[in-house]
Amino acid sequence: MTTENNCPRCDNAPESIMHVLRDCEEVAEFWSSIIRPEHWAKFFSLGLHAWVDWNLTKDEIGHTPWKWSIFFGVAVSSITHDNHHPSEYLERVNNRNQVYWEPPLEGVYKLNVDGSHNWATGKSSCGGLIRDSKGKFIKGFYCNLGCSNAIYAEMTALLLGVKLARSMKLTQVIFETDSLFVTTAIIRRSISISYLKPLLEEVLNLLNLTDWKASVSHCFREANCCADFLAHEGHNGPFFVVSFNSISSLLDILLKNDCNGPSFARIEL
Repeated sequence: MTTENNCPRCDNAPESIMHVLRDCEEVAEFWSSIIRPEHWAKFFSLGLHAWVDWNLTKDEIGHTPWKWSIFFGVAVSSITHDNHHPSEYLERVNNRNQVYWEPPLEGVYKLNVDGSHNWATGKSSCGGLIRDSKGKFIKGFYCNLGCSNAIYAEMTALLLGVKLARSMKLTQVIFETDSLFVTTAIIRRSISISYLKPLLEEVLNLLNLTDWKASVSHCFREANCCADFLAHEGHNGPFFVVSFNSISSLLDILLKNDCNGPSFARIEL
């Protein structure tokens, strides 16, 4: 889905080091949310070596309880290796609550979805699963998306999940994704990346149908382990949606962990 040598996050500019670490629209949004306004001009104008040196030697560049040089180093590492929207790095610093999968109310189904992107190969996949109010597995799916990017995989995961729920004629569904970018796009009903607009429009049109109650919520990755597992399974699957009613032994373990309610502290970037 990306143009050769373009940024895999936005596909709108060449994948230079500074674009990946600072100037990509998503990453710039993240930095802007924590950099003090008086430092914006310098932060977004320095060249690579001066930029790194300045951030590692100057304090109070951004709003964070952590020492800035430490926060900056870990954030840069996360941006380089992480598939998710950069704004989630802030959440990992500011939220130290225990996180776990929560079942929906009786009569309501929850469908967790996730996307997966392999930065080494440029290949993406997605997956998800439906559970009832007791945490019982109802149905799952995964799909190999081929060459695309992380954001496309996350949005496609949601679309395929919505389509699956519609095909099953469910009347009350909560969709959960650990992509803050996708959740924000649903709430705002708009997206800046042009090739994602048709996907978003299709999702919104389906969610707005009057014969069911459907909503989209954000969850942390620690509460999305089963969908993450299926998304990774999609890398080895065919280039079409595979849905199934039976589960593997590994997925069964993850499902039981969710039902037993183990929690995970979010204390790291």
